[in-house]
Amino acid sequence: MIAQRPYRDLADLQAMHAVLSAGAAADTRAFYVHPGDLSWWLFYTTDEAPLCDRIWIWEDAGEVIGWTLFSVDEGFVDLFVKPAWLEHEAYAEMHARSVDDMERRVRSAGGKRVAVMWIEDADEARQALLLTQGFTRAAGDRFVCLEQSLVGPLGPEPWPDGCTLREVVSEVELEARARPQAAAFKTRLPWEQYLKRYRGLMRSPVYADAHDTGLVLADGTFAAVTIWWVDPINQFGHFEPVATHPDLHRRGYGRALLHACLQRMQQQGLRRATVCAAADNGGNIAFYKSCGFDIEAHLVSYEKQLEAGPA
Repeated sequence: MIAQRPYRDLADLQAMHAVLSAGAAADTRAFYVHPGDLSWWLFYTTDEAPLCDRIWIWEDAGEVIGWTLFSVDEGFVDLFVKPAWLEHEAYAEMHARSVDDMERRVRSAGGKRVAVMWIEDADEARQALLLTQGFTRAAGDRFVCLEQSLVGPLGPEPWPDGCTLREVVSEVELEARARPQAAAFKTRLPWEQYLKRYRGLMRSPVYADAHDTGLVLADGTFAAVTIWWVDPINQFGHFEPVATHPDLHRRGYGRALLHACLQRMQQQGLRRATVCAAADNGGNIAFYKSCGFDIEAHLVSYEKQLEAGPA
């Protein structure tokens, strides 16, 4: 019997990662985010609600078969299940229950829209389900997922003079590491709040698995930064986030950083690497293609406008 319960502890997080790894290994049209994406969502956040309030765990006879994440501020609800459950009749009910609860949460927060994302453009089954549940497709692609093989030699990439590669291992470098990322993504958070957000990630249980890497200039300035995450089951790495300080664009720093990280992935035995980019950001997509990536998947989103009603 399928049951739903709140998130409890790190064992649940490991089970959530396992669902994503199983999905990536399966031959389906459904898109599964990298486990590193999930870690990033949960622990690099301004949402102070405990995880037990934001996550449902779905079980069948005590086995975790999926999970739902409620991101109320953004209005997004995410449901991921093990691949075998995509075709199960219970999947539609799990999705409907997740959406119903998300509508309640959004109304309570004064919102008027619920949306789902991370849907492969070729995933006709899930898109048909969303239509039956009152959603409409948003215009255009939302993201593209790019990929490159790590099997075989990587092409050469010159290393900028005077620069070093550094993995951030302590909060001593927090401010220096955070500056290029905050500038690149044009954060609207006050600086102290931005540092608090990143400090939360560094103090979280997932940071030990985050290859938080920067390209550092001779004067100690972090010019470009990224985190690469590993899915050991499928032997592939994923970049999230990637940032070069806007004042230092077009100097080869970002390309050199990604190339060095790809080499490290390869040294660990990983077989491929992925990164996602906003579909309307042609500059970012061109940059990743120049680093050897090709578009692997087009991702769309669906949304549902909420009618006035009780919260």
